[in-house]
Amino acid sequence: MTALGFSAGLVLALLILVVLVAIPIKVGAHLAHARRNGIFWCALAAVAGVLAGDLAARLFGGYIGGPLASFLGFIVAIRYLLGTTLAGA
Repeated sequence: MTALGFSAGLVLALLILVVLVAIPIKVGAHLAHARRNGIFWCALAAVAGVLAGDLAARLFGGYIGGPLASFLGFIVAIRYLLGTTLAGA
């Protein structure tokens, strides 16, 4: 434990999460000319996208299939959080 109460493993895991998830989303947001393309917004979009994908899979998975519903939920969440087009998401 450090002086702030965080373990080194937790900080390392969060850093790896940012590198593996938020940075590719940031690059895509920059290429799609999103209104919000900061690293914080991209990390938030990744978390919200996973939650929206899970919700969409639970609600619409029986109609269109779980993976497709999850993908659509993820894309829609990224679209609204980053302020880009649906094709850009």
